[in-house]
Amino acid sequence: MAKLTTFGKEHLVFVARILFSFVFFSFLLVIDFAIHLKLISVFLFILLVGGYAFLSFSKQRQRCNFLVQAQKHNSQKLERLYGLSGELSKTSFIRDKLTETTPTLTNFFGEYFQSNRFLLFVKKGNVYQVLAAHNVTLPKRSRVSIKSKSEFISWLKSADGLKDLKFMQTTKVPSSLRSLQKEYQFDRLIPLLTESNLWGFVILKTDEKSTSQIPSQVEPLLDEKLPLFVLNQIALNLEKESISNKLKEIEKKSNTNAKQTGIDLSVLNRDLKRKIFDLNAVLGMAQNIYSVMEEEGLFSTLARMMQDHLGAKSVFLMFPNKENGDIVGKYFYGAHTSDIFGKESLSELRIEKGKALYNWIKNEKQIWHLYTMQRISHEEELLKALLASGFQIGAKLAFSGDSFGIVFLGEKTDGAKYRQIDLEILAILVDMGVITYQNIRHFKSIEELSYTDSITGLYNYRYFYKRLTEETFRAKRFGRKLALVIFDIDDFKIYNDTYGHQAGDQLLKQLGELLTRTVRSIDVVSRYGGEEFCVIMPESDQQECLKFAERLRKNIMNFPFKDEHLKQEHNITVSLGGAIYPYDARSVDRLIYCADMALLKAKSTGKNRSVLYQEKLVAVNHSV
Repeated sequence: MAKLTTFGKEHLVFVARILFSFVFFSFLLVIDFAIHLKLISVFLFILLVGGYAFLSFSKQRQRCNFLVQAQKHNSQKLERLYGLSGELSKTSFIRDKLTETTPTLTNFFGEYFQSNRFLLFVKKGNVYQVLAAHNVTLPKRSRVSIKSKSEFISWLKSADGLKDLKFMQTTKVPSSLRSLQKEYQFDRLIPLLTESNLWGFVILKTDEKSTSQIPSQVEPLLDEKLPLFVLNQIALNLEKESISNKLKEIEKKSNTNAKQTGIDLSVLNRDLKRKIFDLNAVLGMAQNIYSVMEEEGLFSTLARMMQDHLGAKSVFLMFPNKENGDIVGKYFYGAHTSDIFGKESLSELRIEKGKALYNWIKNEKQIWHLYTMQRISHEEELLKALLASGFQIGAKLAFSGDSFGIVFLGEKTDGAKYRQIDLEILAILVDMGVITYQNIRHFKSIEELSYTDSITGLYNYRYFYKRLTEETFRAKRFGRKLALVIFDIDDFKIYNDTYGHQAGDQLLKQLGELLTRTVRSIDVVSRYGGEEFCVIMPESDQQECLKFAERLRKNIMNFPFKDEHLKQEHNITVSLGGAIYPYDARSVDRLIYCADMALLKAKSTGKNRSVLYQEKLVAVNHSV
């Protein structure tokens, strides 16, 4: 998406020149000159006006070419970024092999941050060391390290996004890093943060003189948050590696203890050994958890692992409600919910925000025994039901900010109590679940940004075509109707030329909000491009489509659009065209074509009206 950096001033200068020329040559015609001099004056006037008009047309055509080029460039850039995000999500980032990713990171920083020089610091123990570098000579790389308790690292843990390195002038920074910054003129920093820790950071040298593929007359609008979302994948994968190392340490500790006490693990019951101490199986399934990109599938896999490796008879998960912050039941694996709690719906089970039980869990450590909660509230209905049903363990899923969810484990299938090794494995499973959940949210954020128009907040053409294809397939499968309405703003170019492009953007934004309030919940509203919009209406016929189009046209015509800069209110009109599947078309492209033909008919017959497609419209519009 890009917009032209033009101004209404150019058009005013053009009109002023024409008026001046007209007055000047009119004066010459009034004066008593010879007839041939007057004819020459008229000819010069026509030539001057024609030259001005041709020059203005050439400029407008050049700007349109710039806009098409910028839109194509940003679309390709977004596709590459989306593919890189998927590639990084499947990459196993091992610190000792992280330098192998230097070429990929070099291309990434070069394209999205205009940087040809960078250093990647990664946490290793209690220090941060350089693991990858480009165009930087480090003869003593092992000495370039920063302690995790330094003032500089403490500052980074509270930072986010792309930062200017000017803060180093007022912050205590290790001398090794300061000397590197001065020698290589690093000017930008990006922290690699997750909810639990700072796993590293990147310092860059941006090249202000680097030439972009986008012409200077075009302003790029690719959202700068998207590259940061992708870069954050490194932090998530480093956190995965840390959890994997903890698993290996627990396994090593278990084997060491067994040898010291002279216990031969092969003599133990093999089923018990497999369910409690088989940490290799947990480590092997970690990759399955990290590859899940759908919320319900993630927690289904997580619950199954808790049942298989911890022996839990039932697993109950609760998550925060977005509206009021209460912790509400969402997933249950094991016995039927009604058999355990006497409730038919999981949403009836909740812990109210601000109550004693909520505050206790919020401030409690990650894992606890349920019997310790009895002193908090003896009257809490959910707590009594959990204890009465044999639930023994609670674990907190710490999300961003103060938000958290809860996992409750029922009694073990063999009737035994949960041991310390079980709780350690549970902590690791919970951490893996939280990381994967954050990963899913990051992908959804990227997908949402790639499908959203930056000015109106509506869906863009890419999402419109995807949804129209899906809805057409659904209508065909179930034998239902589908309406498509395409409309655009009448004389929007004149509005832009009169009030400026900022006022035009404000109008588009207000129109997007008005459309969202006007359509049904099942309708899909998109910005088709420029001042053109589309509405996909499932299960709607000709009568419903025309009724909606007229209601929308009147709502827009009567709505006062406010100009914040000029402190004025404006009214606009729109022309609408509609087509119906399967009556007018049986394919996606044909349906768009028919709705567009109806729109052209509405434009050619006076504007500010609604027209449904008819076969004869095609011949009429070809002759216009």
